[in-house]
Parts: sequence; C-alpha cells; structure tokens
Amino acid sequence: MSLSSRERVMAALNHEPPDRVPIDIGGMYNLTTLHRDAYENLLRYLGKEPDDITISYLNSQSVEVNQAFRDRFHADCVPIYLNNPTFRDTEIHQEEDGTKWYRDEWGVKWKKPASGIYYDAVEHPLSGSTKEEIEKFEPPNPRDPRKIEGMANKARTIYDESEYCLVVNGALGGTVFMAGQWLLGVEELFRRVVTDSEAIRALLKKILNFQLQQWETILNEVGEFCQVGVIADDLGSQNNPLISPEIYSDLVKPFQKELCSFLKDEGKLKVVYHSDGAIQEFIPDLIEIGVDAWNPIQVSAGNLDDTAGLNEEFGEAIAFWGGGCNKATLANGSREDVRKEVERRMKDLAPGGGFIASSVHNIQRDIPPENIKAFYESLYEFGKKVY
Repeated sequence: MSLSSRERVMAALNHEPPDRVPIDIGGMYNLTTLHRDAYENLLRYLGKEPDDITISYLNSQSVEVNQAFRDRFHADCVPIYLNNPTFRDTEIHQEEDGTKWYRDEWGVKWKKPASGIYYDAVEHPLSGSTKEEIEKFEPPNPRDPRKIEGMANKARTIYDESEYCLVVNGALGGTVFMAGQWLLGVEELFRRVVTDSEAIRALLKKILNFQLQQWETILNEVGEFCQVGVIADDLGSQNNPLISPEIYSDLVKPFQKELCSFLKDEGKLKVVYHSDGAIQEFIPDLIEIGVDAWNPIQVSAGNLDDTAGLNEEFGEAIAFWGGGCNKATLANGSREDVRKEVERRMKDLAPGGGFIASSVHNIQRDIPPENIKAFYESLYEFGKKVY
C-alpha cells in the first residue's frame, strides 16, 4: 500500500515499516539541506537555471529547496521555520578586504571572511559576565510578531494542499547548550562548565525560558499543522564527547528534557534531536528524555560507521534521521561508490522501520553535483527495496 509522505515519516518514527524509507531534503532548514553553492551547481548540472533561491539560514548559507526539487528526488519533508528579523532587517557590513559581518538580536557579532563559507561568532555579549549579570541579561522578545509573520499561512497551505510531513524548527536552531557558545564564547563556556557551573546553569535557564516562550508562540501559529519538531545541541567531537556524561547529566540534560517534554506534551510533536559527532554515550540519555529520532548519525565519527550495530543496539528505542552517506564518499568517491554506501546504510538502518534517510548534515559546496544526484537518486532506489 502506498503511503503519503506524512504517513511515511510518521510510520518510520513509530518504528513501523513504511512502504519505502522516507527521504528528507531540507526538512531541517539548516541541517539536512544543501549549501547554496552546492544547490546552484546541482541545478545547473540538471539543466536548471538557479533563480529565486531562498536562503533558510544565513550563517551556514543553507537553502530551502523548491518543490520541483523535492518532487524530483522524492523528498517527504518541508521545513517550517521562523522569520529572522536580524537576517531581514540588519545591514550586512562589508569591509575593504571583502569580509562581511553583522550583529544579531542577541548582540553576537558574526563574521565571514571574503574567502570563507560560513559566518562564525566572533564577539560574545556575555563574555566575562558574572552569574548576577547573566541573570539580569535581557534576551530579545521571544514573542516578536515579525518572527512568525506568514508562518501559519505557509503551514496551513502545505498541510491542506500537499501530503508532505511538516517539520517545525525553532529559535536558535533549537539549541540550549550551544547557544551558550555564542553568548560566552566556546572556550569560556567549556571552562566555566567546570569552574563556574552555577553561572552556566543560570545561563541555560535563561535560554530555556526564551525557548519555551518562543516555542509556545510558534505552536500557537502552526502546531495543528506540524508533525515533527527539532531541537539541537552538539555534544560530540570527531572522536569523543565534548563534555563528560556526568556534567551532561547534571547540567545540560534537565534543560533538554524540559524542552523536549514541552514539544511532546504541548505540541504533540515527534522530536528529532540534532548533534554531530561521537555521541553514542549519550544515546540512552536522549531516549530517556523522550527524543524520538536522532540526527545526523555522523558515520565518520567515533565508532558510528558500524550502523548495523547501532541499529541493533538502539533501533527499537530511537529512530535514525540522516546517516545516508559519509561526506568523504560524497566528496571523493565515484557515483558507484556513493550508490554502494547508500545501499549499505539502508540495509543497516532501515530494518525495524525507524529510519528517515538524509545527508549527514548539509551537503557542502565542494561536493560534485553528479555525486549529489547519485546520492539522492540512490536514497529512493534502495529505500524501495528494504521493505
């Protein structure tokens, strides 16, 4: 029996074998899509002139793929995300050497060198702040009406006029802990996690309160139309966790649990949690706090290349969203190499039903368009063969 995209994704998240493996291209507006250059290169390779490109996330130059693109590659998800007044209203400054920068609504300065690909945080408004100063810090208005303008109409139209699964993405990319890197700076955050944990706890509490109010506003607009919500906090490096499991359990996990519970209880959403890196030690924690799916399964990190073992150990309790092909294969392999890896990941991760196939994070600008095409086509080809 053929399922709609919405039914297909929900079946996978419920660990029920769907008619084929669902595919996500850009459902997470800054995590499962393509860099602008990769998207333009692929469109030209397909004989399409890239025009009217929508940048969904300025810092990573991510795009929202259009419907013709989704349909061509059988994608099942559409992103619903906030307008960002910073990106829309704030001037992007350009220096003589071509460097671009802007300051966001939190006071963070973001900068992209002329030869760079992304905007990185370079000035942090709470750096050096005491716990008392953090508690007095006023975040931007979480109920700013400019952020939700048009969201309800977009979500309602997609829900009524298509069969796509609607994936709603929240404030700050869904982060609680990582937002501390932008507000304090990476080095200061990790140092103070150990030396000044109460100040970090105060910061995370402030960020969570902002998130809860922002999400309440979002859900009031689009909650009835959306099926999946995204939260994100990177916890792993290429080989190891970024923080100890003990610190995570004491300091970070309670805030993530409250946010996850809010989305599930108030929004009736399935929750996808994004973290790159070698985070297998934290998977039981994610299951415990109620996460329904983990993204992206960075198969090059830690021992995550053993995707069959990963599914055997955790596949009954959590779904996998991503993991379709190693970036190194996409960048350096042949089209046949890409096809073979996609076939392997399908065989490893799809048994049991809990797999939504996607790239490992955004597809970057250096990926050959012929390999991107082979990747997306292989997701559909092999996704039809596993059930």
